[in-house]
Parts: sequence; C-alpha cells; structure tokens
Amino acid sequence: MLSRKDIKKVKKVFWDYKVNLNPLFEYLKDTKNYNHKVERILIRMFERLFWYDLISILGIENIRKIITKDFISKIRFTDLQEKYEFARKLLQKETLPASGWNSENREKFKTTVLSNRWYCFK
Repeated sequence: MLSRKDIKKVKKVFWDYKVNLNPLFEYLKDTKNYNHKVERILIRMFERLFWYDLISILGIENIRKIITKDFISKIRFTDLQEKYEFARKLLQKETLPASGWNSENREKFKTTVLSNRWYCFK
C-alpha cells in the first residue's frame, strides 16, 4: 500500500480537480482493474511527477506494464514522450540506439557545431 507521503504527492498532482483516487488504489492492489479512469490518473501522474516518485508510488513492475507505446502517445508533451519511450525500451529490454548521433539528430547538431559564424571572421 502507499505511504502517506506518496498519497500526498499524488494528491498534489490533482490540485486543480477533485479526483477520486480509489480507482488508482484498486489498480495498485490488483492490476486487472485497469480502465479509462485509471489511465487518465496515470497519464497525469507521468506528466507531473518525477521519475523516482513514480517508482516509489507505482513500483518498477507496474511501470513496466503501464508504459506501452499507446500509453506514451497519450502524454501531452513530446519531450516527455521521448524520455518515456527510452525508459520503455530499457524496461522491455529492447535494443537502444548506439548514441545520440542518429540521422535525426545529426542534421540538427551539424548546424550548431559546424556553423559558419565562427569561420566568417578574417
């Protein structure tokens, strides 16, 4: 069960709504109780809480079950989607790219590293 500290963290996420957290607690007791309400609560938690708080509240095994490609696509912020996609691949033991120099990033980095501004002075 969740500690008082963890419950307080979850309640802070929903400061602007009156949300019944019982579906979340039922889900944590028995993971078969996954439904739309639980998913909305979890998405908001993943958008607002730190990674280590999520681990403390949900546990790594539950996180492994929760973060699917479909779940990640419902997160609002693209930078968080990228981070959770990386975490999903790690938790599912999928292969990861060798480095950050993949084709997408290579063009972006090339313009900043090899910019003409440093070489225009004579």
